[in-house]
Amino acid sequence: MTQVQRLTLISLLWISFGAGVAPSHAQFGNPMMGSDDVVMPPPRPLVRLLREGQSAFAEQRYADGIVALGILFDDQSDAVPAAYRGQDYFLESGEELRRRPGQLGYYQRTLKSEALNLFGELPETGRELLEIEFGVTAQQQLQAAIKEGDFAAISDVARRYPFTFAGYDAQVLVGRMLFTQGSPLGAAAIFQRLMDYPAARQRFGTQLVKAAATCWACAGLDDAAAKT
Repeated sequence: MTQVQRLTLISLLWISFGAGVAPSHAQFGNPMMGSDDVVMPPPRPLVRLLREGQSAFAEQRYADGIVALGILFDDQSDAVPAAYRGQDYFLESGEELRRRPGQLGYYQRTLKSEALNLFGELPETGRELLEIEFGVTAQQQLQAAIKEGDFAAISDVARRYPFTFAGYDAQVLVGRMLFTQGSPLGAAAIFQRLMDYPAARQRFGTQLVKAAATCWACAGLDDAAAKT
């Protein structure tokens, strides 16, 4: 087990025991979309990348799909217009938005969430290619950020490489920081999202579930905690 893995597991254990934050029953807003927000349709170049990734994965062309979907998270890529780089958009769809019982309107389908779902369902062969393409860089950046105590850099790894093992680790560390800063709902959203990915569940085991449940409870959402 690497130093980073030990740190993330310790963070999950620490949160599971409810350390560092008092339960809160305050009302929290939707972190993804406020009531007055205007939902803009996703730009075609980004939708095209998502569709390319879906098609490539369906045809087991994992390398091609990884490159296409990875561009959606790259705010420096020349493959899309500058205004769209690194941005996320809600998907137009007639189907019901993805939600969890008791959390109405909290989970929404976006370009990036769909890409993350695709990454999370990759078989072992595809996962290996994914880690070769992005994981090495993400791990190097995360180790450097932890060594320097640079939380902004840790957050950047979580944002740019959320589909890699290092990205999973970075998200756990971001979740712990939110928890200690008195934002258990934000932390719960991170841990709940990680639970959607088989590779993350396998990496963190039951501690991920316990951390999510603890954060929901501390946010005053006992029903969500019980259903985790």
